[in-house]
Order: sequence, then structure tokens, then C-alpha cells
Amino acid sequence: MRNVITSPFAILSLIITFIPYSLLSNTTSLSTTGLLILALTCLQSIAIYCIFIARKTTLSKSLKLFWQYLLLATIGGLIANISHFLFPSLNLFQDFLSLFSYFFIILAIETNPHLNETPINKYIGGRIPAIFFCVVSFSYFVILPYEFSELSYETQLPSVFFHLLITGLICVRLIICFGMANLKYWRYVYGFLFLGALAIFLVNISDFLQINNQEELLSSHNALMQLFPYFALIMSAKISIQQLNPPISKQYETHAELYTLLLVICLLFLHFIGIEYRLLYNTPSYWQSVVIFGTLFSSTLFISFLTLKKRKVYNLLKQNYQHAISTQDSLRSHNKELNKSLIYSENKAIVNTSNNAILTVSTIGKILSANPSAVQVFQFLEQDLVGANVSSLFSQEDKMHYFFEYNSNVFALQRKDKGLSLECKAIRSDQSEFPVQVELQWADRQESPLIVITFINLTARKLAEQQALELKDKFIANISHEFRTPLTIINGVLDRYLDHTESPEESQELTTAKRNGLRLVRMVEQLLELSRLNDNPKLSFATYRLETLMSMPSDSFKRLAKQSHLSFLIDIPPDLWLECDAQAFEKIIFNLLANAIKYTPAGGEISVNAYQEKDTIILDVIDTGIGINKESQSKIFERFQRAEDQKNQSIFGVGIGLSLVNELVKAHHWRISLASEYNQGSKFSLYIPLAKPVEVESTLPHRMSEEELSSLLIEQNSTSNKVNNDNQQVVLIIEDNLDMQSHIKQVVEQAHHCMIAS
Repeated sequence: MRNVITSPFAILSLIITFIPYSLLSNTTSLSTTGLLILALTCLQSIAIYCIFIARKTTLSKSLKLFWQYLLLATIGGLIANISHFLFPSLNLFQDFLSLFSYFFIILAIETNPHLNETPINKYIGGRIPAIFFCVVSFSYFVILPYEFSELSYETQLPSVFFHLLITGLICVRLIICFGMANLKYWRYVYGFLFLGALAIFLVNISDFLQINNQEELLSSHNALMQLFPYFALIMSAKISIQQLNPPISKQYETHAELYTLLLVICLLFLHFIGIEYRLLYNTPSYWQSVVIFGTLFSSTLFISFLTLKKRKVYNLLKQNYQHAISTQDSLRSHNKELNKSLIYSENKAIVNTSNNAILTVSTIGKILSANPSAVQVFQFLEQDLVGANVSSLFSQEDKMHYFFEYNSNVFALQRKDKGLSLECKAIRSDQSEFPVQVELQWADRQESPLIVITFINLTARKLAEQQALELKDKFIANISHEFRTPLTIINGVLDRYLDHTESPEESQELTTAKRNGLRLVRMVEQLLELSRLNDNPKLSFATYRLETLMSMPSDSFKRLAKQSHLSFLIDIPPDLWLECDAQAFEKIIFNLLANAIKYTPAGGEISVNAYQEKDTIILDVIDTGIGINKESQSKIFERFQRAEDQKNQSIFGVGIGLSLVNELVKAHHWRISLASEYNQGSKFSLYIPLAKPVEVESTLPHRMSEEELSSLLIEQNSTSNKVNNDNQQVVLIIEDNLDMQSHIKQVVEQAHHCMIAS
């Protein structure tokens, strides 16, 4: 049916094409021009219809756009033909219409319908330089001569130069498309279009020769060439109509940078030739040079942009290639692991029968298998666990996170027949931590050894321990509160008897009782303070000078150090200010200094130093005492914990002083650290934010009373080793507490001689 429709138009167009040639010799020039315009109009109308049919019938989006551009170009040619007949003197308007047609012809060619089914950005790089070249050429050869060299423009030679340049570009692009099209269909289409463009190019050459010879010549060959492009369009449209969905040719790499560079070089060459030989298109204005060098600058930017874009695409392709290689290697490795997993299938069947979470891992920590309990505990799918590193299941602060990074750990496990047992912090898939008991056991296999890791969830046990600790704290707080009343009554009665006694022996006994009663009161107060800090810490902050806060503790502990035969040094700069609760600060310093004196033998030294580092005050309490071993340093700030060594066993204490210090430091958002060497001494460093000085220093609240210090400051009487001459038995009393020594001595010496040893 398409052949029936289009064949008559093809025959008719062929007849119209040869009319000027047959009648040209028998008519005048004017009538021949009219006849040529009539034939051209008829042929253009037929071409418009055929192109419209081709656009409507094709299924390819790219080819549909191709014919749409050619349809607009042909319509522009028809308008230009009619306007030339009606207004032959409007040369600039004719040139504008020619620019319109050229614009759409170039867009059609750069669509490249033979390379892709749908228009994509890959081929857009050719449109921009070609269209830009067309616009710049029109400005250079038409607009500027018309504006600045009107006599030259009236010769129509600048316009002919413009037409020659653009039609030459169209011919070159069509011959390139013809060469890139490796299918017969596209060779026919581009072949006819190239012949039509070549005919237009030859017409422009003929016009150029006519203008140079100053003759008005219209030969039959020239007329035929003006009609032939539209005949070629009709034939190309006929071929397209006959095939709804044309095949795609092999895709080639486009080089828009080279294309742009060649176009710019062409313009530069024509510009310099025009200047050198003073051709008619050259104007005396400098604007042509501005246009040329502006084009050169814009082209440089465009080429740079394309180069960077291609570089980016190249890097992306390179990354994708490397990722594909990596994925391929990973798949190969995974396939290898799957093959190896057959070896461990027996072991996997064994661990699946256990209710505990069990993993088998390689010697480098790679998970080989996981039982259903492990999947449930860690909330991972089995395929997510297998192949991952076991370190990802432990907290980054946990030692098991780095266990397999050191071969020494693996070798140590291999040597232990009973394996290793560690308490660790594990991580679920939602990054929540939970305590576990980890049991590691070495297992030999024929191909390679593996490690079996058993996880015992300690969450319930830790919760029970926490609840028990809270009950214990609550019980201690309650019973401590009950201790206060009877202790206060006892101390009050002792004070009354001390005021009225006159016997030295009774006074000594009452003083000993009072001193130990005050010790009990101090321990009760510390327990209650710990309880309040855990429940709801309330502190009253104010700004003080550090020197002011340290004045009373300094004086008090100097006396106590002197009684204990210790040297006490203090260095507090006067310009250090801090914000704190004064009573809480005194309790921190009291406990630190009391510990330093308690654990430093006679003849030792205690020093308190304060200094500033940037915006932080560092307060050091240093002693030359017995020190704390490495194992005890990690838990020294926990409540009811004391350093477990032989020297500390002889010193009175229940292990709540440093715990209270730690809680008070946390309540202030400060930091405390410990540096200690066994038998060398200890240094407690308190890190306090520096405060801004104030004009009027805050008044200190109620200070720690002398009675609260008296349990340490009251001079402890040494018991002399007096021996009676009576014939009695000799009893050796060995006791480290002086008060207990005195008490036992007073009981025993009634009937025996007493000897005292600490």
C-alpha cells in the first residue's frame, strides 16, 4: 500500500525535476526563474508530504525525530522559496531563512538515528559544536558584513561564503554517516541525502563563480541541481516508509572534541585568509576578530568540559571494572569456601544440637559455621554470619575484638587442652551490647584446624547481680541510717563522761572509745552519701578559689602528717578558680589525703600540687607509700574494693572512701586518674575545668567539723612495754591496731606481765 502511495509522488517529482532542463532553452530568463520557482515549490510540497508520512509511520523514536527536523528544514526552504519570489531584494531575510533550514538539517544529522533506537546524551556532543559553528558563521559572514560593510554584503559574496561553509559541513557529516552505516538501508538513506547536499554545495559554487564573473547566468544544469535535493529527500523518505523499524548499525565512538577543534581551526583559517587577502567578507570592524576569538575561548571551555566528563566516565568505568573483578574474585573465594564447608559439615551437625550459641571459626577469626542458637542470639542470618570476621560480634573495647589479630593468642589457645574462658561484651545486629561468657576450644581437623567458640548469655545473670547489688545498697543505706541515732547517743554520753572524769586512766579509755565511735560515724556518713549520690545527686555549685578550698584540709592534714612522722608539702597557685560544691570538694580531698597518710609508712612524703594546662586544673595528690598493684588499679574505685596484697591487709578500712570520691567526681563531671607503682607510691590526679574569676568569691558553707576529723587527728597514745616485777606469766600481745592493743593490755595486765608487738 505504501508503494502505491509513494510511487506516483516519486514519478511526479522526477518529472518536475526535469521540466526546467527541457524548457530552459525556449524561454526568457524571467519566465525561466518563475518556472523554476514553481517547480521548486511543487517539489518541496511533495517532499514535505513524504517526510510527514515517513515520520508518522516509523516506529523508531530516533528516526522519528530525524524526519521531524528534516520536515522543519524543508518547510523553511519552502518559505524561503516563496519569499524570494515575492521579495527578491530582501537578502538578509533570505539568509535568516537559510540559517533556519541549516539549523534543523544539522540537528537531524547529529541525531544519528542509525546508531541508536532512542536519542541519548551520548551523541549530544556533536550537536553543540555544529550548531554553534553555524550561528558563529552566520554572524561572521552575514550579520557583521551587513552591519559594517554594506557594499560588500550587497555583492552577496559573504552570503555565498556562508552557504558554502555550511553546505560543505553538511556534506562532510553525511559522508561520515554514510561510512559509519554498515547496513544497506542506512547507506541508501544517507546516500540520497548526501547527493542532495552535494547538489546544494555545487549550486553555491556556481553562484560564487557567477558573482566573481559579474554575470547573471542561469543554466539548465544549475536549475536541475537546485531541484535535485528535494528529489533526494523524497527518495529517502520512500525508503524509510517501506521499513517501519529499521535496524541499528554498529555503534562507534564519537569524538566531539576533535570535531569542535576542526571547526574552530576552519574559522580561524578563513579569518586570517580574509584579513591577509582582504576578501569581500572581511569588514573593517574589529567585531569579526572578537567573534572569532570568543569562539576560540568558548570552544576551549567546551573541549575542557568534554574532556573532564570523559575522564569522569573513564574513572567510573574503571571503578566498575575493578568492582566486577573484585566481585568475581569474591565469588570464586566464596565458591572455594562452599567447597571447604563440606569438610566441616560433620562439626556443624554436632554444634546444631546444642542450646548454646556456638560458632566454628578459622585460626584467623573467619566464621565457618553457626548453629541456630547463634543465629537467634546475634539476630543475624546464617549466611550473614558465615564468612564474616568474628571480631564484628564483639565490642571494639573488648579484648576479643582483637583476639585473632595476634598469633600469640591463637598459639596460647592451641597449647591449652581445656581452652580459654573469658567474660566479654558481644554485639547484636542492631548494635546493642550484651554480656557473654566465651569458651574457646581448639579443634584439629585433617585439612586445617578450627576453633569452636561457645557463647553463654549472661544478661539474666548480670541483671540478677545488679538487682542484688541494688538490694544490698538499699539495705546498707537503711541500716546505716539506723546506726546514726545510737552512735550519736553513745558519742554524746562519752563526751559527757569525758568532761567530768578526773582519772587519767578513765580519760584514756573514754578517748579511745570516742575515737572509734567517730570512725563508725564517718563510715556511716560515707555510706549514706553514696546512697544519696546513686539515687539523686544534688550539688550546690559556686565559684571558689582553689587556694581557699584547700586551706582547711591543708592545715588539718599537716598536723596529722606530723603525728604520723610524715613530711607534707602543698603547692597551690593563688590564681586558679573552679566551680564546685564546696562540701563535696572537701570530701574528695579529705578521702584522698586520708588514704595517702594511711598507706604511707613513717618517714615518707605526701605532696599536693596544682597547676593549669590549657583550660583544665590538674590537682595531684602524691605519696611515697606502698602503692597499688596493677591488678587492683582497675577496680580501686569500685565500692567495697580494696587492694588485695599483704601490706594492705593490716590497715583498717572497708573500701568505700575512693568509691565516694569517684561518685562525687562523676557528679561534678570531672575526671580522676591513678598512676601507681607497687612499693613506689601512688599519684591521684583530679582534672577540673578552669572557671572564670569573680570579683567577690563565694562564701564557704558549713565546713567539715573538727569532730569529723578527730578520728584521724587525735593523737594515738603509744602503749609502753612496762613489765611488773611480780612473779606472773609473760603474755605477748600482737595487734596492729593501737586502740585494740591498749584495750587487751588493760584486761590482761591485771594478772600477767604484758609485751606489745605490732
